[in-house]
Amino acid sequence: MTIAQLEADLRAKKTAIQALIAKTTAACTSHVVRAATATEPEVRGRMMTVEEKAALDAACAEGEAIQARIDAMRGDAELLDRVNRLRDTVAPAPAAITGPRDLRSLGAQFTESAQFRNLVANRLHRGGSAWSSGAIECFAPSMHA
Repeated sequence: MTIAQLEADLRAKKTAIQALIAKTTAACTSHVVRAATATEPEVRGRMMTVEEKAALDAACAEGEAIQARIDAMRGDAELLDRVNRLRDTVAPAPAAITGPRDLRSLGAQFTESAQFRNLVANRLHRGGSAWSSGAIECFAPSMHA
C-alpha cells in the first residue's frame, strides 16, 4: 500500500464521516419531542443516541488509524531520505586504506598463485608430511566490477 492509496482512503473516510455527521445532525434536529398544540409550538431536537455516538466514534477511529499509517510511512520515507543523504555525502575510502581488490575469490587467488603452482608442480604437497606454500598475498574479493 502506498501513501497515495492511503490518502485516497482517508479522503473517502472523511467524506463518509461528514455524511454520517450530516445524517445524525438531521435526525437529532428533526426529532419531534412534543407536537405543536393550539397554545404551544412544536418542540424539536434530541441528543445523539448511544448507537449514533458509537458509529461516529468508530468512523473517526478508522480515519485516525489511516492517518497514523500515513504518518508512519512518511516518517519511514523521511528516515530513508536522511540515510541516503548521509550515504551520498560520505566519500568512498581511498584504495590505500581499503587495499587492492581482486574479482577472484580468496580460494581462486590462492590456487592460482605462483607459490601454490610451484608447490603442486614439484609435487611437494604429496610428501605425506606437513607442507607449506609460503606466504601468498590475497586481497578481499571486489563486489563491484
